[in-house]
Amino acid sequence: MNNKFLLLITLVLTSTISISNTKNNFELKPSKDPMAEFTFAITGRAPVSVQFVNQSKNAEIFNWDFGDGTTSTEENPVHTYNEGGPYIVTLRVSLGDKHDKIQSIVKVEEKPSKVIINKISLKKMPLLQPDGKPWDRDGGVELYVKILDGNNNNNTLLKKSNVLCENLNINNQLQVNALFNNLKLRVINDTYFIVFMEYDEWSDNEQVGFLGVNFNNYAIVGKDQYPTNIFLEQNGMIIDLDLDWE
Repeated sequence: MNNKFLLLITLVLTSTISISNTKNNFELKPSKDPMAEFTFAITGRAPVSVQFVNQSKNAEIFNWDFGDGTTSTEENPVHTYNEGGPYIVTLRVSLGDKHDKIQSIVKVEEKPSKVIINKISLKKMPLLQPDGKPWDRDGGVELYVKILDGNNNNNTLLKKSNVLCENLNINNQLQVNALFNNLKLRVINDTYFIVFMEYDEWSDNEQVGFLGVNFNNYAIVGKDQYPTNIFLEQNGMIIDLDLDWE
């Protein structure tokens, strides 16, 4: 075999190995594009907090737009909606110079505009008058209830007679009910006074006691929002309110 032929074989082998090594060194890897995805859970009426769970892939930067003018860069934010309505929530994610986004509609139920008192249960009251004498010792305790609007010069919204049992045994704890036919009261920022009066046929009626309540205090975010039962204890009295919200 002559020297020229050996040189040709050597060059061919060297080139093949070089091309193979070059191919291995510059093998392209599949690119990872960011993909935006999220879920959320909502329970209750406005105002309500919503937990957003980020399920995006291949992303390092997160930008949220909650649809009510507020934003966040947290990965899994919690956002409070103070008013009802549909909100378009947008999540934009980024990885380097690559981006992706997704949108979803969050429907928040409107906050109630009224509270309905279905029943008032009187659990405890002063068993004696301030002077130490029993209430109406001749005829027994004969109670009726008034509801006053504290934000409107204590205007009487309701005066309900004969709603409590007459001739109550004042030596025992009282558990009596006052029934109402859907008494609707405004909710926001109004304070109401529930006043119990003792009826006296021969003299002026006397105030046994009263309790104040602002239903707006029960519209805050939390697990006890818009309760259907409220216990109030004030001025030596305890009552239970049975409510509906609308």
